[in-house]
Amino acid sequence: MDAYKELGLYNYVRNSLVHNYSSQGKFDIDSIGFEDVPYFKNGSKVHINTNVFVRHLEEAFKKLVKDFRENSSIQNNAQETSKHYPVMVDTR
Repeated sequence: MDAYKELGLYNYVRNSLVHNYSSQGKFDIDSIGFEDVPYFKNGSKVHINTNVFVRHLEEAFKKLVKDFRENSSIQNNAQETSKHYPVMVDTR
């Protein structure tokens, strides 16, 4: 998501939040304030409004789906990768 690229948010989500359940004090994530911007920096803390973030996430997902449907090289890469790293599914 381009709006959050400068923050290196992927690395925090992938590493700190997923494995340590922490943003190491870097982020304040809630739905209060900053409704019109992706994020707001206040000193060393980055404030992210969850409502705005979810809206951007939904837009990014729609773009990803469109890219998968229209770009055969992405489809081929996804199919090849899934042979080695199958998608997790509920098998109950």
